[in-house]
Amino acid sequence: MAFALEISNILELLFRDYGGKHSSVKIYVDSGVVDPSSGVADEISSRAQALSNSALYETNILIAAEDDDPGDPTDGPYARPADKAQLVFSTADGPPVILQIGAPDESIFLDSWTVNPGNADVIALVDAMKENAVTQEGGAITALRKGNRRRPPRRKGQ
Repeated sequence: MAFALEISNILELLFRDYGGKHSSVKIYVDSGVVDPSSGVADEISSRAQALSNSALYETNILIAAEDDDPGDPTDGPYARPADKAQLVFSTADGPPVILQIGAPDESIFLDSWTVNPGNADVIALVDAMKENAVTQEGGAITALRKGNRRRPPRRKGQ
């Protein structure tokens, strides 16, 4: 799997109005724009804020990459695309990190609903999360707390 960077980045502006409602704007910018607090990003952010009565409370630069040879979905046993495998991770600073993977492979489940923490693919993902991911506050991910299947409410009985 090789990922190629997209030709542009996304400048994301997050606003909150007087009533607490949120809105966002996404603007494509040159791929060289990587600092949301200076240059092009700062100029666009400040000019957008000048047009709004809402408060601009966060500015992000999103850098995307696309798999240059994505292959095909597997033809083995798989869940419906609307189903998700929800993994809940414990963290060093308290709040859990929740990850949902769509159309999970059935082989990762112990039964129809419980993720198997001993599955090799699950172990590999947990290890990657513990080594590389953090909470929003920068706290370490320490362990997989639980994992289960999530199904949209309209399909619970199916």
